[in-house]
Amino acid sequence: MLRAKAPTSMRIPPVLTSVPAVLFAACAALALVLVLRNGDGSAVHRAQGPGGKGAITAPKDRSVVPCSAAAADWVGALVDPSRVKAVPGQIEKYSTLRLHPERWKDLPRFDRVDAENVLAYSPDLVLVSPVTHAATVTRMREVGLKVLVVREPTTWPELLETGRLLAEATGTEKRWAEFRSELEARREALQNAAPEPALRLLAYGNFGADSYTCGSGSTIDLALGLSGHRNHAGDLGLQGSATIAAEALLASPFDAFVVSGSEGNSQSAAALRGNPLLQDLAPVTEHRMIYIEDALYSSGSFTILDAAEQIAAQAVGLREAQGDPAGSR
Repeated sequence: MLRAKAPTSMRIPPVLTSVPAVLFAACAALALVLVLRNGDGSAVHRAQGPGGKGAITAPKDRSVVPCSAAAADWVGALVDPSRVKAVPGQIEKYSTLRLHPERWKDLPRFDRVDAENVLAYSPDLVLVSPVTHAATVTRMREVGLKVLVVREPTTWPELLETGRLLAEATGTEKRWAEFRSELEARREALQNAAPEPALRLLAYGNFGADSYTCGSGSTIDLALGLSGHRNHAGDLGLQGSATIAAEALLASPFDAFVVSGSEGNSQSAAALRGNPLLQDLAPVTEHRMIYIEDALYSSGSFTILDAAEQIAAQAVGLREAQGDPAGSR
């Protein structure tokens, strides 16, 4: 997601990245410039060397290096593994690529993202995170890499637009059309199953220091909305990733927590149960917890929909096991 960062999601801090430089031989007089639209609509340029041989690579043939778990999710859904030069080490925990290890096991891993490091793999296209250091992105462009920023969607249209831009950049428009239909069908199924009244759910994260939640304009806010339930933090007026005190949890009733991990293996759930100020809070005393995988709690890709499906399924189970927490409303 989702962790303690100021922007859109409570995300476990991303693994940063770096790499040795290889100089491109370029002849300015003969150089061609390829323009690729960035995620924010700006142009990214790459000077192409002389000689003609594959100097400008068609999108469908571009080799790719994703530099974040979210980018790796999209690559795994749209691009054939043979076109991927390397993947970030964080995929082992935070990307859906981990679910298909046999497809990706032979690819090199890197633990730091910097221009020289990525350039060593000679990709045609680099996919970076919005939180990749600006100096790193600038350096990548200076040495001739094509760069696309893979933004974290906080609305459904943004999610679909991210997929469209990536398909355009990688020449996988046909695969995207199929995949988009799959995503839309899953979203429609969630909408059709949406309960009345919706539960008031509060995302909660505590990884050893402050307590955080996810308000409006966050990836978890999108997941909660897709699940058919309400984001209580958003209803309280909170935006993005925000700290939340125990007093605030006690002041405004809600139905259940959403935490990362699993039952019996969630640091945030343990922090809630261990807080003496919350011993009389109904979602704590009645064990009203919805658990979603760490990778989904921190998702910045289409797997936000997977998070929504896990939330919706567990909300049904919560109602069946304990009666309807929202029944009195």
